[in-house]
Amino acid sequence: MKNPVKRVAWVSAIAMAFGLAVAPMATASGVGNTVNGCTAQWFSTAFSLNCRDVSSAGYYQSKGNCSAQVDRNGRVAYLNKGTTRNGVSSEQCRFSVTSASAHYLGS
Repeated sequence: MKNPVKRVAWVSAIAMAFGLAVAPMATASGVGNTVNGCTAQWFSTAFSLNCRDVSSAGYYQSKGNCSAQVDRNGRVAYLNKGTTRNGVSSEQCRFSVTSASAHYLGS
């Protein structure tokens, strides 16, 4: 088989026949607390804040609990009152995230 597309399709078909997952789907793993309109959310290895109509201007930060490594903090982000933005203060863990939290650090 010289055609790489056919080769990938053939290998995928074999893997599926044996019940092996070829590519896992990325899905949200959980939702944490909400502070002033910013909600913490985590996926398999990433976490961030999704903010909607922020009620208090100031500095916000996400914190993720990582498995098999030291917990991580996202970058501090300044948000104006009324801001709506996803992916604020995002960060990643090397292996997986077990939970995430939102923090308001003041103005």
